[in-house]
Amino acid sequence: MRNLLFALALSGLVGGHAVAQSSSSTTTFVRTIVVSDDSIFVDGRHVPQPAGLQLNGIRQEFRFEGVDRPSIFLSGQPFTLEGATLRPLRFPSASDAYLNVLRRQDTGLVSRLQRERRMENQARMLARRVRTTRDAARRARLNEDLRAKLAEIFELKQQNRRDEIARLEARLAEIKETLQIRERMKTIMIETRAEELVAE
Repeated sequence: MRNLLFALALSGLVGGHAVAQSSSSTTTFVRTIVVSDDSIFVDGRHVPQPAGLQLNGIRQEFRFEGVDRPSIFLSGQPFTLEGATLRPLRFPSASDAYLNVLRRQDTGLVSRLQRERRMENQARMLARRVRTTRDAARRARLNEDLRAKLAEIFELKQQNRRDEIARLEARLAEIKETLQIRERMKTIMIETRAEELVAE
């Protein structure tokens, strides 16, 4: 039932008005979210607007029965209701999932990949300062800092890619060796599997 409610909320049915009925014969509670006049009301009470959310005159109403933490889309962003607070709904990115897998195999590479991310953020901050600085001499120095940072990032990325290739090549060698072993044991494996199937 929770999956159904989540799907209804995210689909923005009927012009953004989502209604879900509980499968239980007795409804214990109802949650409402109303967006009107650039304000957000949860269960009839005004709540702070989540940071970074631009309502821009959006008018939407959501009603949920039997769901304590509904999720909705506002301005193309997913949010979930925690108590009386709307919080951004975070989904792990592909790179986060990759790091989680890699963390169990090569902590050194994970550390360097995380450093790569931090340096990319530093480069973006430098670029923002270049854009907003009016003094020509200071802008020139910031441009030099930006190019130096990008050169450092480039070298780190090259090393990280080499390390990733080496790890993948080692894994590929293991898979090839396993394939060769299986080929040599083909007859035994077929007979063993046949006996297992017959015994089921």
